[in-house]
Amino acid sequence: MRSHRSVPALVVASLTILGFLTLAPPVAAQPTFGLTAIPVLSTTTSDSPEDDPELIAAIERWWAKKKEEVLGGDFDLTFGAAIRIRAENRDPVNYALANSRSAEDYTLLRTKVHVGLGVNDHLGGFIQFRDSRTWGEESPNSVLSDSEGVDLHQGYIWLKNVQELLGVETPEGVAFTIRGGRIEFPNLGDQRMFSSLDWSNIARTFDGYHFALTTAPVDVHGVLATVTEDPGFNAGRDAHLYVIYVASRPADGLECDVYAAWRNYKTDSVTGEDSVVGDLEDQTYGARAAFARADFRAMLEAAFQDGKSANDDVEAYGWVAEAGYRAKNVPYMPGLSFGWTFASGDGNPTDGDENTFKPIAPFGHAYQGHYDIFAWQNGHDYYAKAIVSPCALCTVHADFHHFILDEPEDSWYNAGGVAQRTDSTGRSGRTIGSELDLYVKGTVSKRLKVWAGWSHFWRGPYVRRTGGGDTGNFLFFQGELLFGKS
Repeated sequence: MRSHRSVPALVVASLTILGFLTLAPPVAAQPTFGLTAIPVLSTTTSDSPEDDPELIAAIERWWAKKKEEVLGGDFDLTFGAAIRIRAENRDPVNYALANSRSAEDYTLLRTKVHVGLGVNDHLGGFIQFRDSRTWGEESPNSVLSDSEGVDLHQGYIWLKNVQELLGVETPEGVAFTIRGGRIEFPNLGDQRMFSSLDWSNIARTFDGYHFALTTAPVDVHGVLATVTEDPGFNAGRDAHLYVIYVASRPADGLECDVYAAWRNYKTDSVTGEDSVVGDLEDQTYGARAAFARADFRAMLEAAFQDGKSANDDVEAYGWVAEAGYRAKNVPYMPGLSFGWTFASGDGNPTDGDENTFKPIAPFGHAYQGHYDIFAWQNGHDYYAKAIVSPCALCTVHADFHHFILDEPEDSWYNAGGVAQRTDSTGRSGRTIGSELDLYVKGTVSKRLKVWAGWSHFWRGPYVRRTGGGDTGNFLFFQGELLFGKS
């Protein structure tokens, strides 16, 4: 629907929350890389029953007694929930259509409830249900007719300290954990390549196994995921993803990661340059290094892909370089960083070579602009990010991005990896445009987190020459309330 009625309300709500947060005096906190600081939770006041140690002790004694009397065993049982509401206004909604002028506002609701069971120090399970919806989507736009359903978000069995179960002696601090079932995708590195994508109203999960070997200097993660299971008997038309990620800390302030991923999608899910439908069987090899010294931090990540996409030969690559400074001992802790993200594109759509870089499970919203109109695919993203902490409970950000295509004959892809526009002649040029993101993150109370912002997109020559479209605006306000233990 074309509506801007929610825009003033969102602006007022955002400014009200920010004004409330800035009542607290500024304090120093540790800088975080990428200028996306997580607000520090305040524990100086007792604003909920769970902050009362006597009450907590009484509940624990009661629970221990009931657990033995009723359930007859010594185990840990935890409960938790989260309710997240996000209002958005997009104008235009996207740039997939020429002369995009449609505006829309909507509100997303995500509710999660979970139960965790620890049978002993080695065995346990976790169940989490999720309901994701858009307000008013139920036919006929009434909650009297509920067309939505609750889905299993996570449900897995875990084994901790497996090395002890096997009788293997290991140095102190070594732990081997296995999870099997439906699992939220692990956040690896800085989430550019592997992310759970929590910004999504659904988030990213998989069916399979997650292995984690944790030591003092090195962590090793393995993912065996079934993406699609063909219902036919012994059909062999399944889709699987395999990941191994090694994160090391060889010295103080230094991180060195290497990873590999294999996509084996035998589902006729891709179309080659010869218009023949086929499978995707490719490999991704990458490395990441991050260095921090005092207030300075720098990062470099690069990845290479090869394999087969239908009948095409895959050969693609991408990288990102970033450096920043955060003055942690200065009031408001100002920080500034600069970076360059690059991903190769395909300049010849008929030569049988697929050169478009395709990240595995990225968090594009955090790195390629909040409007979600640009991806780590076929393009350059030159960016600058600024941050200040006006109070102990909030951070204020300003990010600027300039988007340019790598190969103008290839497509312009959005954050989901979907082609928005394509000019196979390459005559429309390379410059997509620029985006400014202004946003605030904060913690209002111990259990309530807020995130609000405004993004503006200035269209470039490519947008005008491929059918036009107005400059864009994206406004959002998000609040999340947390209960219990995670």
